[in-house]
Amino acid sequence: MASKDDTAAGKLNDQTRCPVEEVALVVPETDDPSLPVMTFRAWFLGLTLCAVLIFLNTFFLYRTQPLTISAILMQIAALPLGKFMASTLPTTQYSVFGRSFRLNPGPFNMKEHVIITVIANCGVSIGGGDAYLVGTLVAGTVNLAVAWWMLGSIENICDVEALHPESPWTCPKFRVTFDSSVIWGLIGPGRLFGPGGLYRNLVWLFLVGAVLPVPVWILSKIFPKKKWIALINIPVISYGFAGMPPATPTNIASWIITGTIFNYFVFKFRKGWWQKYNYVLSAALDAGTAFMGVLLFFALQNEGRNLKWWGTEPDHCPLATCPTARSIVVQGCPVFK
Repeated sequence: MASKDDTAAGKLNDQTRCPVEEVALVVPETDDPSLPVMTFRAWFLGLTLCAVLIFLNTFFLYRTQPLTISAILMQIAALPLGKFMASTLPTTQYSVFGRSFRLNPGPFNMKEHVIITVIANCGVSIGGGDAYLVGTLVAGTVNLAVAWWMLGSIENICDVEALHPESPWTCPKFRVTFDSSVIWGLIGPGRLFGPGGLYRNLVWLFLVGAVLPVPVWILSKIFPKKKWIALINIPVISYGFAGMPPATPTNIASWIITGTIFNYFVFKFRKGWWQKYNYVLSAALDAGTAFMGVLLFFALQNEGRNLKWWGTEPDHCPLATCPTARSIVVQGCPVFK
């Protein structure tokens, strides 16, 4: 018969366990407050990896197929680097302004790993807090330096008309930003989305977005045993369309295929493998793509040479960049009457 202590412990475990199964499988429920956090290793690796991450993301931002390197890549890299520093740094205690510290306070721990990832994450996002403040300053400086270097060293970058047809430096994300500034600043939304505007019907999507979650909620109540219905998140699905303007069909298809295979089939039928290797595989895919992208640039593209094969084709559609508005004439494109 279970004691009161066992019952209380069981209730506590139920309360502390994350209700999201994917998180509960990989995040521990215990804490050790004695572990050092703001160590020399954490600051050094965090700032260094932040600079590397923002360099890679700025570098790929100008390409026809932009690639965003997530902080997971730096998180994986920080583990062997942290353990290497723990085994090589001196353990001597130093004193500065009455405060003592060690470059090597002991074994590399999980909390150091987390704070390194938080700082490095500024290479892809911004936020609050001291770690984010320092990381954002580093990210902003490196971002400007890399952009300045690329704009000065790559001939005709972002100039689609002057670039070689096979050049990857077409800057699609910046072109989308430019188009947005023209739409909202120069032309004005009234002429595009107002009565008689070319895109006037898009305004109805605000109403569609407000209504769509309702039937999903109703179905989840009518069929409570169908757990997959409650997993349908209309805002998340809708937000996924935000990345489509600069992306290509190749990007979208690979995201759907990879996500479905590993986050549905593998998670459902090989949960142990998913728990141990899924995030490592995700980082490996990001790392491999980033490494080959940088390698190909310095080895081939920087010398005016390109690899031509089906995997480097943006969308496999020669008319993908043609206008669809009526009576617009562009060389090599059909004209809609």
